[in-house]
Amino acid sequence: MSVTVVICGLVRRPDLFRPILKSLGEYRRQGLVNDIYYSTWIGEIDLYEGLRRDLADIGAILIEAPQPTGYAGPGHVYLQTATFRRALERLHPDQVVLRIRPDIVFPHRVNLDGLLTYLAEAVPAPADPLGGLSGRIFTGAFNSIHPFWLEDRYMGGKVSDLLMLATTSIDYDHFAHRGAAIAEVRWYARPFVDRYRSARDMLRVNWAARQGQGPGSRGEIFGQLFERNADLQRMLATYHYILGRSCLIGVPPDVLKPDDYANSPEPRPADDKVLPWIIDNHRHRPAYAERLAELERDPSHLQDGLVDQEQLERDLLTVGSVLWPEPRVTHAAPTERPAPPTERAYLEGLDFGIASHASTAMARGGVWVSVGWRNRNALMASKEAFPRVAFTWLRKGSSELSSDWMDIGAVDRPAGEVDLLVPVPAKPGSYELRARIVIETVGWAAQEVAIPINVVR
Repeated sequence: MSVTVVICGLVRRPDLFRPILKSLGEYRRQGLVNDIYYSTWIGEIDLYEGLRRDLADIGAILIEAPQPTGYAGPGHVYLQTATFRRALERLHPDQVVLRIRPDIVFPHRVNLDGLLTYLAEAVPAPADPLGGLSGRIFTGAFNSIHPFWLEDRYMGGKVSDLLMLATTSIDYDHFAHRGAAIAEVRWYARPFVDRYRSARDMLRVNWAARQGQGPGSRGEIFGQLFERNADLQRMLATYHYILGRSCLIGVPPDVLKPDDYANSPEPRPADDKVLPWIIDNHRHRPAYAERLAELERDPSHLQDGLVDQEQLERDLLTVGSVLWPEPRVTHAAPTERPAPPTERAYLEGLDFGIASHASTAMARGGVWVSVGWRNRNALMASKEAFPRVAFTWLRKGSSELSSDWMDIGAVDRPAGEVDLLVPVPAKPGSYELRARIVIETVGWAAQEVAIPINVVR
C-alpha cells in the first residue's frame, strides 16, 4: 500500500519547502506516494513566486479555503486542524496518510522513503488498538508529563483514525499550557476520553496538578507528585498502556539520520526502544507496576476510576508549600459533572445551553461550565461550524475585566455536551462569569448568560 502525503500549514520558508516537494515528486514516480495534498489558505501559495508551478509539477492537489478570523498566534491549533481535516475528508477511510509541514526539512533529518515504507506496513498491521481505532497512529514523540500531547510536526495513520483525533477543541491546551495553543501542543485524547473513565480521570488529574504554576515548574511539581501520589503512578501506567497499544512512536533507527532539528539536539529513537525503556524504568513503583499488570490482564479496567480527589488535593498543597513560600497550587478541579444546562438561547435551529456546577471557586483554580446543544438545522449540520464560547469575568463594583475564548468543537451532531474548565481570577471577590456563544463561520451569536461566582482564597 502506498501512502498519501498531506502537507498542512504556512510555507514560511520556501527554501525549505521546495526540497520536500522535489523529494515527494520523485517518491510519487517510484510508487511510494499515492497522492500529495497541500491544504492551506487562499493567497498563501501566491505569496511565493513559482510555488504554484512547483506544486503542479509534482501533481499536488491543492485545497485552498478562506482563512478564519479571530484565532490569534502563529500555528494556532484550530487553523492547523481545520486544514488537516479538509484534506482527510476527501480521502478513503482506509488510506494511510503521512502529515507533514512545509517548514520542516524532512529529507535533512529522516530518510523519507524509508519512513513511507515503514508507515505503509506498520500502520494498518493488526495491533488491537484502543479507543475505537482501526490501526495505529504514528507520531514522532510523546510526553509523559502532558498526557496525549503527541508530536504532530509529522504524524501518520489511517484516515478514519486521524479524523477521530483531529478535533478542534483546545480545552486541554488552554489549561495545561495556558496561552500556548500552538500546533505542537495538541490534545489527541478524544477517542480515549470518550470511551474510558480512566482517560477522563487522567486529564482531570493532570489539569489539577498544574493550576497556577509558573514557567518551568511543571516537570518539578509533576515529579514530586508522582513520587508521593499512587493515583498519579496509576495514571502514568494507564497512559503508557494506551500508547503502547495504539501508537507507533518515533521512527526506526534505519530511517532516522544522525542529525535532528536545530532546536532538538537528540534524535528520537523508535517506539520499540523508547516506550518499553520508560515503562521498565517505572516498574519499581508498586502502584505503577500493579496498574500495568492489571490492564495487561484485562483491558476493561480502563473503565476504572483513578482519582482520590481529596488525597490529590492534600498532596498538591503539600508539594506547593515545598516549591513556593506561599502555595500557588491551591485548588484541584472538581470531579463532579456540571448540572444539565439550564439557560437556553436559540440560534436558527441550534439550541444552546450553558450552566455552571459551582457557585464558589478557589483563587488560581477553575470552575466547570457545561455547554450543551441540540442541532435541528439540516443545513447547519452540513457546514463546518465550530462554535466558540466567550467567557468574560466582571468583578462587581469594578470595571476590571478578563476574557477567554474556548472552542467547543463541531456541532454537526444532533446533540452534544462539553465540559469546559474556566480559570478563575486570582483576586478574590464577587464576580459574574458571562458566557456568550459565537459561530464566526456563519456570523451567528447567542444571547449572553451571566453566572454569579464567588472567588475565595
